[in-house]
Amino acid sequence: MDWIISIVLFIIALGTLICLHELGHFLTAKIFNVYCHEFSIGFGPAILHKRKEGKETYFSIRAIPLGGYVAMFGEEDEEIEPGLNLPPERSIEGIKKWKKAIVVSAGVVVNAILAIIIFSISNLCFPTVNTVNSIKVNDTSLVANFQDGDQLDFISYIDPNVERKEATNNFISENRICVIDDDIVIEGRDDIHYVLVFRVYSQKEDNNFSKGLALYLADKNTNMEAYKDWTKLDGSTGFYLPIVKQTGGNDGKFVSDAEFDAQINIVRGEENLVFNQHLVVKKGVFEDIGFAFGLDKTFAPFKERFGNIWKDFGESAIAVGKGIVTLFKPHGIEQMSGLVGIFVVSKNIYSTRTFSYYLYMWGLISVNLAIFNLLPFPGLDGWQLLVTVIESISKKKISSKFKAIMNLIGFALLIVLMVAVLVVDIRRFII
Repeated sequence: MDWIISIVLFIIALGTLICLHELGHFLTAKIFNVYCHEFSIGFGPAILHKRKEGKETYFSIRAIPLGGYVAMFGEEDEEIEPGLNLPPERSIEGIKKWKKAIVVSAGVVVNAILAIIIFSISNLCFPTVNTVNSIKVNDTSLVANFQDGDQLDFISYIDPNVERKEATNNFISENRICVIDDDIVIEGRDDIHYVLVFRVYSQKEDNNFSKGLALYLADKNTNMEAYKDWTKLDGSTGFYLPIVKQTGGNDGKFVSDAEFDAQINIVRGEENLVFNQHLVVKKGVFEDIGFAFGLDKTFAPFKERFGNIWKDFGESAIAVGKGIVTLFKPHGIEQMSGLVGIFVVSKNIYSTRTFSYYLYMWGLISVNLAIFNLLPFPGLDGWQLLVTVIESISKKKISSKFKAIMNLIGFALLIVLMVAVLVVDIRRFII
């Protein structure tokens, strides 16, 4: 069912972002009485192409959902209907330059406003969900040592390049890798050491401890400059922790069977306890040991939630900017995602996170559409805006042939980029 709901929500969300972006262009063009021949969602062959009787604009849905367009009289590649004679003032080139600038930038403005609306709904209408660091015993037949209310003592480890130790607190962040035991030895693999970690995997249901466990390789090689060690719970120095995928497995999950003992540190009242727990892995899945961590839902003060709207918008803009810069670095294309990647991520977020986080993701995408379209690259809104500004300052019209050639080159390069990103997505998520 999650797949069906995710597909429906994905189509609705993506269609809304594209439709409202183009609606910004369309409405401002209409305000300035520019003749709009077609309002299209998507490119390529038309699935739907209709116009109301007595109206001048066709509304279309086309086969390739990679954007949309508003076909206006006066654009280099746009032809009006045969036999239709229109005055120059109904052309996009016939209106004042400041009006044209508003028309070509309206889609970007709409996406920015839409992102703020989405972030507002996400922050103001939904509670904050945290995983409570308090054990809930759900199967007494499997639990020998742990009790309701025990707290997990762990080392919070986010980035292998950053040493970060955290004392036990009331919540376990979904962004943290919680190091449970960093000296795991599995029988038959005595020459290899592993690190046992726990990660919060859901904001929709209690997080079963066993289900959130994973094993990573621990490396004693002190010559590894890429990773730093951390201080263990007992005060000694731990191993290096390269966060890498295991050969034949995903995200540290074994595909083979394994059994081992792990030390689990617990805080019970004023006591610090250490229990030896036997863990069994079968076909990459840890067998249940009978306890989980529950969820806490609270509304932060209004001032904080209101501030988070602008914080989310600012952080999203910075993230998009960094992403664009990354594109020009070696292997930068591998850091990008297209429709396939966006769908996979949105489906995972819908399945495991709160709906407010799902909305946040689409707010981020709306910011991405705004900033990306603002780039002065042929075929994008930013290019049209740049041309308009140059013509306005120079008082000279740039050659229509030059603009047409640049737009053609720009569209071709954008298609190449889309295909390349599609290949990366397929390799990353499907193959």
